[in-house]
Amino acid sequence: MYNSVNKNKVNILVFGYSDISENFIDFAFETAQVNGHKLRFTVVSDDADAKEKYLKSRPAFCKFFEGDDKTVVDSYGTLSFNTANFENIEDDIANHDLGLLQQTQPLRQRLRA
Repeated sequence: MYNSVNKNKVNILVFGYSDISENFIDFAFETAQVNGHKLRFTVVSDDADAKEKYLKSRPAFCKFFEGDDKTVVDSYGTLSFNTANFENIEDDIANHDLGLLQQTQPLRQRLRA
């Protein structure tokens, strides 16, 4: 998911942390450097150690990119991590969908009558 603020700054929201999201973040930052865009990634994950895991395998990252607690002059972009509990998200989505279904049933019954 992304939201372009202007052609030079792009906000990207990543839900969850995995190998796929790591590769996506790396690829996007590399591509943005070439195109001159500054990316602002916000990673929301239920893994409280996601930031440490990401930065551990990228020791030079903080020299070129800003983070939650670090400012870099003329950085290529920003990466911040937030921890959230996704424990009940599937139940919440299912209940929301069930509520929508229940709202549309009377309409379906009227259309069939």
